Amino acid sequence: MPTNYLLDTNIITALAAGHAVAQAHLHGLDHSDGIYACFIILGEWEYGIRNAPGRRRQGQIRATGASLFAALDAVWDSTPAIALQYGALHAQLRAAGQTIPTNDLWIAATALVYNATLVTTDPHFNRVSGLNLIDWAQP
Repeated sequence: MPTNYLLDTNIITALAAGHAVAQAHLHGLDHSDGIYACFIILGEWEYGIRNAPGRRRQGQIRATGASLFAALDAVWDSTPAIALQYGALHAQLRAAGQTIPTNDLWIAATALVYNATLVTTDPHFNRVSGLNLIDWAQP
């Protein structure tokens, strides 16, 4: 059965840096699997570019990112369903005293709505009930 993978910014960064283990995971996927990013990850990538030192380095990061993002099946936009999932998730985690960063709430909501496996190195995503996680930085 095909799996949809939502790549977190830290995994896209690892892939851009040539992280061998992350690359092996990516290249080992079944051809029917889907590889995605979302609107938040695109924004985080742009933020990283604009905070990199020097125009030359910014250009390198932008070029690497452009090829990575172009190879994805899609970059998912926000939808009303994602917004509603975000609100419910935020309220649930706050009530439990287990909040996570706002951008990561949006990423988790996106993964839940699309029933995607979130590929990340961030352990705080373990607080999100029902979220499928995998870390491609680990063998």
